[in-house]
Amino acid sequence: MAERLSQLFRVNKELNPKIFKKEKMRPDVRKHLLKVVRQFLEFTGIKVPIKDVTLTGSSAGYSYNDLSDLDVHVVFDSKKLDMLGGAVKELFSAKSALFNDSYDAKLGKGDIELYYQDSEEEHTSDAVYSIKDDMFLKEPTKGQKVKANRKEVLEKADDLKRMIDYMEAKLASGKSIEADIKYFKEKLKKMRQRGLDAEGIYSPENLAFKVLRNDGYLAKLKNLNRKDISKKLTLSEGVRAVLSL
Repeated sequence: MAERLSQLFRVNKELNPKIFKKEKMRPDVRKHLLKVVRQFLEFTGIKVPIKDVTLTGSSAGYSYNDLSDLDVHVVFDSKKLDMLGGAVKELFSAKSALFNDSYDAKLGKGDIELYYQDSEEEHTSDAVYSIKDDMFLKEPTKGQKVKANRKEVLEKADDLKRMIDYMEAKLASGKSIEADIKYFKEKLKKMRQRGLDAEGIYSPENLAFKVLRNDGYLAKLKNLNRKDISKKLTLSEGVRAVLSL
């Protein structure tokens, strides 16, 4: 645990060599990410005027590690859509979550996570790279020191882990955890965003999220969600078979 936690506080001297060569994204990586974005757009089935496709977060800066996610944002202009702002965000958020839960898109050991982002929405990331235009829109800062309370990070992560363990036990007892997963995801999203808004990527909330990822709990949550859905589908097939007799 101590070694994995120390990775979160490590600041590298260079950008991730698996993603960048000097200040430019490696051509093969850029090609792969754009391919995943096309799959994402096809999966969501939403036609939107795309302004940019960006890489943000630790993988675009110096605080990455081998398990760091690649947060890819599909930037759109909501003003050109015939939908209300709230409806747009809710639909796009649901579609993004479904894609990320359904597909294991990766680059090395790091998961590729896709999100829709309104161009009017302010981004809190310390680094933003335009995959579309192949250039930094916001360059990362070298030599930034990590200041965070490790005890607080672990306490927040442990609380979240207990919630996931509870869902695992509940599902094993034969009960549905659909509502629990929905509540947990919303709680995690708000907690992380609150931390990012207040203290940036080294906030205890964001680091607790990364502890969950590094310790396999986000993968565990995704697997529990799939099992819950599979159980419902199996039950539905059984009911259909009985009704057809």
